[in-house]
Amino acid sequence: MIKIENESAIVGNVKLTVLSSSNDDLKLEISRESNGSTFESAKDKAENIDYGFTNDSSSLYLNSFFSYPSDDLLRDQEVSETIVTGGQNCLSRSFVPSCDL
Repeated sequence: MIKIENESAIVGNVKLTVLSSSNDDLKLEISRESNGSTFESAKDKAENIDYGFTNDSSSLYLNSFFSYPSDDLLRDQEVSETIVTGGQNCLSRSFVPSCDL
């Protein structure tokens, strides 16, 4: 889904991958990608992608959308998240079952 609003394209398609770890660390990796007519153009368009998340002392909240300037046109922009978790960390999202604490 793509929606144009206030000179921004808003895309509701963030890819999420969850991997297990042998330690108790929680790690979030965010990748922003885009195509372009040149490498520099693709790099600039990827850097223009606005994606955010918030956290507090015990929770991480991931946005289910990202945006970019509408004048960047559609160049297969995408955002991918990879969460690496292990030990006592629990994940809860509408399509990821939550665990009992």
